[in-house]
Amino acid sequence: MMIREEIDWRKSSVRQILFALSQGLDANVQQFHDGGDVDDALEYEDDLCGIAFVTAQAYITGVVADVNTLRGHALRGARSPISKHELLKTANPIVGDTTLTRMQLCDTMANYYKHRDEWTDWTAPAARRTTELLQTAGFTKSDHHLCTTVATLLFGNVEVKSLVSLVDMLSSWRVTVIASEIP
Repeated sequence: MMIREEIDWRKSSVRQILFALSQGLDANVQQFHDGGDVDDALEYEDDLCGIAFVTAQAYITGVVADVNTLRGHALRGARSPISKHELLKTANPIVGDTTLTRMQLCDTMANYYKHRDEWTDWTAPAARRTTELLQTAGFTKSDHHLCTTVATLLFGNVEVKSLVSLVDMLSSWRVTVIASEIP
């Protein structure tokens, strides 16, 4: 019997969102080549990458819910739910010299992007978890265009196909996590 959570319902919509963001990146490059302002282009690129990370975070949160539902069905509630932060460390490689996995970095960057304007101090309690992870990965508050920097780190570059490839990274992680967490 197939359980609803075994199907990756989010993959198609995430792919469409990331494709649209990639089209925005492509249009941004074209506008820059047509004489657009470099600072505007960099800010726009960083925003698009940040929105991609928020999209990834929504997918990741759904995967955590699916895994915990499937664990409950498979083990008839015999195991307690696994936390998102533990699952983010599972079944995906460390990125470069950062000490963070791909999924940890995506989730951390989504939090950073959503809250960066309200965090005047990286040591504030509300910011601490995210900013400590960023600092562990070698980033600082003075780094500019951090979303673009991390996207470049994850994908090697930020071009149209790069953001779309995020869905394959997410989906592959989902398959591996479900296989490893569900007996």
